[in-house]
Amino acid sequence: MLEKKLIELYNCMQISMEADMNSAREGFEHAPTKGDATEKVWIDFLRKNLPKRYCVDKAFVIDHQNHISEQIDLVIYDSQYSHLVFEANENRYVTAESVYAVFEVKQDFTKTNTNYALKKIKSVRELNRTSIPIVSANGLASPKPLHNIISGILTYDSSLEKTFHNLAIYNISEKGMDLICCLKRGAYSSVLASENDNSTNEQNVDNIIFAEDNTLLFFFFELLKKLQAIGTVPAIDISKYEDSISQKSLI
Repeated sequence: MLEKKLIELYNCMQISMEADMNSAREGFEHAPTKGDATEKVWIDFLRKNLPKRYCVDKAFVIDHQNHISEQIDLVIYDSQYSHLVFEANENRYVTAESVYAVFEVKQDFTKTNTNYALKKIKSVRELNRTSIPIVSANGLASPKPLHNIISGILTYDSSLEKTFHNLAIYNISEKGMDLICCLKRGAYSSVLASENDNSTNEQNVDNIIFAEDNTLLFFFFELLKKLQAIGTVPAIDISKYEDSISQKSLI
């Protein structure tokens, strides 16, 4: 009974997400408006279902050397230790150290859209992150090593027929994406060999697992596992950001 109840709950989540996505797609003819509505559906889903330690927003990512990423459709970042989050002209700016994951949101999974997503992901991963010793109840802990920023693309469907599967695998195995979710076609995740899950709905291809059904749930659970593996973000070196504004000491 419990197993059946869980399956029903998970199926309802997938159905609800697809309904919301259809409403966003069909409710607007203007492409930018449709894109904004689609982004909001994904952001709202993750805000609702991720633990509260995570924030989810559309944002730019910045570092202490005054570098800035392209605007990212969906950024998952720390809500507890991120001391520096800025708002300007209705845009949000998040420090690179606080970022867990970045995703591009598109209607269609295509080569053009995946290349565009990779360009935006690169603009984040190239930023300079700091990490300083952490003060805890046990004393001063060593700086936390910088984690891999999770990345990927989220879409509703794909106009590709025979090449969809191969392009998804290529973007993970060769281009460094971690997660791909195409709600109507399939979801893909990079994993370590020791983490391969041989459940009936998931298949393994060169340390990539994928699901053709329940794509949203597969994506969500894989995201949770990757976030869990990161733990917390590194302690930000606030002095580096202070130095970046060239503040002079008063004598």
